[in-house]
Amino acid sequence: MTPLLAISSGTVAAIVAIVVIDLFAIFFGLSFARSRKAQRQAEAAASAAILGEPAPPAPKPVSRREFFRR
Repeated sequence: MTPLLAISSGTVAAIVAIVVIDLFAIFFGLSFARSRKAQRQAEAAASAAILGEPAPPAPKPVSRREFFRR
């Protein structure tokens, strides 16, 4: 018989709460990173239009197969 680790239910609840808070913080931070990237791209396109330069190239479309391979 394998020995069981004696952990109280309060300790388990605290560990679960910390994991949930960490996951929330990670997803929350990533959402800001995505929105900031989109904002930078929009600013770059606007400044290029003002200066009369060609807009930065848009990413090429990918097929469904290529999307799921990544």
